[in-house]
Amino acid sequence: MVIHEIAHRFFADLLNIPVYRVNYFTLNNGNDGGGIELSPTDSVKAALLVALGPLIINTLLCAIISFPPASLLEGDENFLWRLLYWLGISIGMYAIPSNSDLDYLLNVVKQQAANDRIIKDSTINNPVSGSIRLLVFFIKIINLLRFLWVDLLYAVLISQVIPYCVKQLIVFG
Repeated sequence: MVIHEIAHRFFADLLNIPVYRVNYFTLNNGNDGGGIELSPTDSVKAALLVALGPLIINTLLCAIISFPPASLLEGDENFLWRLLYWLGISIGMYAIPSNSDLDYLLNVVKQQAANDRIIKDSTINNPVSGSIRLLVFFIKIINLLRFLWVDLLYAVLISQVIPYCVKQLIVFG
C-alpha cells in the first residue's frame, strides 16, 4: 500500500499538482489502506498519470524485484530469493488503482467533457475520453473481483511473464 501511495505522489509531484495530504498506511475500522488528497487538475493526461501511477510503478517494481528469483537461479532457492519474490508479489498486488483513484480521473474527464475542452491537445480527444471511461469500467470490475484474489493473480503473472520474456530475449536475442 505504501508504494501505491508513493506512486500517486511521484506523478503528482512530477506534474506539479499540489498535494494537500498523504496517508501512506492506516488501519481504520478494518479497512487497511492509505490515501492522497490532491488539488483538482484541468489536465486529463495529468489525472490519467496520477490515477494510473500505481499500475505503472508497482508493476515495474514487481517485475524488477521478482526477476532474479523468478528467472536467474531456478532451482537454487534460498531465503533471500523467497523474500524478494514475496516482496515483488506484495508490491504487485497493490498495482491496481482503487475506485477512489479512478473517481478522481473520471471527475476530470467529466469536467473536461462538460466544458467541451477535451480536444485542446492533439493527443486528447473524444475517442480518448471514451477509452478512458472504458478503462475505468474495466478496472472497477477488477476491483469488484478482488475477493477472488485477482490482484494476486495479476502480481504472479507479472512476476513470471516479464522475467520469462526477458530471459527469452536474452537467449534468442
